[in-house]
Amino acid sequence: MITILGPVIVFLALYVGVVSCLARTRRGVNLWLTAATIIATLRVGVLWALLALHWTDRLSLAALPLLLVLLPEGLLLPRQYVWTGPRAVFATAVLVAGTILWTAFTVLLVGLVWKPSARPET
Repeated sequence: MITILGPVIVFLALYVGVVSCLARTRRGVNLWLTAATIIATLRVGVLWALLALHWTDRLSLAALPLLLVLLPEGLLLPRQYVWTGPRAVFATAVLVAGTILWTAFTVLLVGLVWKPSARPET
């Protein structure tokens, strides 16, 4: 359990970092959409890079840290998952849906904890 919980906590901390940086200039739905788009693009890019390495038989242990980006949604897939084109598209949709939910949770968390300072008007 610790081996799964550790990367998830690190991943949530990175989410909070991205969202809090974006929260300086954005609020509400705009913040959520911007953060979800940035993070989903990164995660889907990592997924397809790993798939390209897998399909060309060049996937090695060096790519193991990239797998952490796919947690926890990657744990929803069966153990012996065969990566075909349609299944890769399905996994992408699951990853994007998970990213949207994680980002909404993080935006709520940052909104509750972080209070922006008053900015002087110029």
